[in-house]
Amino acid sequence: MSGGLLRLLLQLQGFLQDTPQQLSQILMDLEGGKFNVNVRSEELSRLNLNVKALGILLFAGMLASGLIVGAFSLVGRASEGAGQTVWPLAALIGLALSAMLFGAALTWTLLGGRLKKISVRRFLK
Repeated sequence: MSGGLLRLLLQLQGFLQDTPQQLSQILMDLEGGKFNVNVRSEELSRLNLNVKALGILLFAGMLASGLIVGAFSLVGRASEGAGQTVWPLAALIGLALSAMLFGAALTWTLLGGRLKKISVRRFLK
C-alpha cells in the first residue's frame, strides 16, 4: 500500500514540475500564432451535412417558387386582352423547370442517405 502511495506521489511531483514549463510553451506558441486546435466530431460533420442539405433544398424551393410566379405572371400578361387563357412558351418552360426542381428535391429528401452503394465486384467475378 505504501509503495503505491509513494509511486503516486512521485508521479504527482513529476507532473507538478513539468506543468509550468508546458504551460509556458503553450503560451509562447499561442503568442507566436503557432498554436492550432483541431476538433473532429462525427456529430459535427453530420450536422454540417444536414445544414448543407437544408441550404440546397431551400435554394431549390426558392428558385422553383420564383419560376412559378414568373410563369403565371407571363400567363396573366399574355391573357390580358384575349377572352381566353394564353400560355406562352416561356411560361410553360418555367413551369416545367419548377416541376423538375420540385421532383428532384422531393426525391433527394425521400431517398437521400437511405440507398447503399452497389458493389460491382460481385458482378465482375
